[in-house]
Amino acid sequence: MAVNRRLLQLLQDKRVRRLALLLALWVPALLALALVRDVLLPFLLAFLLAYVIAPPVRRLAALPLPGGRRAPRWVAVVLLYAAFAGVLWLAGSTVVPRLYREAGNMLKEGTALLEQVDDDNLAVNIKRLEAWLERMDLPVHLEAPAGDVGEDPGGFTVDAAALVQALVRDAKAAARAGVVRAFAELQTLAAALIGFVFKTFLVLMLTAFIAADTDRLLNFLFTVTPVRDRSQLSELLQRIDGGLSGVVRGQLTICLINGALTLVGLLLLKVKFAFLLATVAAVFSLVPIFGSILSTIPIVAVALSSGVTTALGALAWIVGIHAIEAYLLNPKIMGDAAKMHPVLVVLALVVGEHYGGIVGALLAVPLMSILVTVFKAVRTRAMQLDEEIADQGEGAAAPASSSPPRVRLRREHASP
Repeated sequence: MAVNRRLLQLLQDKRVRRLALLLALWVPALLALALVRDVLLPFLLAFLLAYVIAPPVRRLAALPLPGGRRAPRWVAVVLLYAAFAGVLWLAGSTVVPRLYREAGNMLKEGTALLEQVDDDNLAVNIKRLEAWLERMDLPVHLEAPAGDVGEDPGGFTVDAAALVQALVRDAKAAARAGVVRAFAELQTLAAALIGFVFKTFLVLMLTAFIAADTDRLLNFLFTVTPVRDRSQLSELLQRIDGGLSGVVRGQLTICLINGALTLVGLLLLKVKFAFLLATVAAVFSLVPIFGSILSTIPIVAVALSSGVTTALGALAWIVGIHAIEAYLLNPKIMGDAAKMHPVLVVLALVVGEHYGGIVGALLAVPLMSILVTVFKAVRTRAMQLDEEIADQGEGAAAPASSSPPRVRLRREHASP
């Protein structure tokens, strides 16, 4: 009977009933998301883009109109999309043709370079490199195609001819296989291109809907949260916004700065295909750590065709940019709230690339930022509960203590 009475009291408790109703809402919703997780990528991208464009949409919607009214958010979204379309048109008419020409010239020069690789050219270039290594007093010795290095020179010997020939052979084989596969799967490529265009329009449409109804979405989130937890939810959302804004908007800003500085350095050093390489550096910078490393390889490789000095200058310039990014731009733009341990960043990138490829790697760090923020908030709340439990324990033990009341009062005044 006592158990039934206690159960009846729990069922009549409004807080318990509300918790049961919220569980009845959240559990099926989470299960449904788990079932359709394979098609959620466009929605995740749309939420991320809506978050990126939220500040300009908010500013445009706050501008006063004639009569003292405010523009609806959907008008601000349309204006922002129109500005974005204008930027795309400007880039398509000026930047894209230049990038296309540089990419075509790079492909032609690369093909010509592969065709010119023979034993005679290899021998001349290897001897030049060998002489440079000797001037630098480096203990590395290169073998010519004939393989005659004379007496043992000591140090570390590299069969440069065999290495270069193997690389050229593999590059030619990969190029032929790629062309054959492209022609064989032309229909598949066309279908993939159509699917990409469709998904792009889908993401842009979802982004517009989310950006126009951000306030309604947040209000809905608060309505399905217990009243006593809404202040904590608001604080959590503010923390997530602080960390995520640093990761997403800060990384986009750093990408633009990185690309601009790379372009300036390559133009000063007169490296060929400067616009194309700077664009590659800016795009690759979207992926922290690994993107910067991968973008350096083609820059140094192209600069090496103009000479070792140019290649070293380009490498020094890129290292300088990354130093400025690490010690100046990241603290100023990303902020303290966006900082994560490098181990967590690498873990997020590896897991994201494993399960989602390139897109997964792009989304990994923002998602990790959210998880780290939630973890910190839960840990902070647990520490607060520990302090409350300790204070309650001290308060219960105080009456039985032999200490005079004035000691307890002094402790209460000293506690924060």
